[in-house]
Amino acid sequence: MEEMNFHDVAAPALPRIFAAARCFGLSDAQVWETANEALDATGGDAHATEYADELAGALARRILGETRRSIARRRGIRLADDGPTFG
Repeated sequence: MEEMNFHDVAAPALPRIFAAARCFGLSDAQVWETANEALDATGGDAHATEYADELAGALARRILGETRRSIARRRGIRLADDGPTFG
């Protein structure tokens, strides 16, 4: 079986990645906050090969987290990451 090689595949441009995240419900502030966190995680170099991968993964996790919280709120379910459970 042949090995798949993705080294020559170009990652989408950052504006497209940001636009896609907004289409999935993230605000501009959330997108930029996540982009900054991904930049910090890759050593502060936005041109680093791993930055686009880190950014895409971080945005996906953020989108899933926001969707999870939204569904929980609609169903009246309190999540552990919503703050203190004792009051």
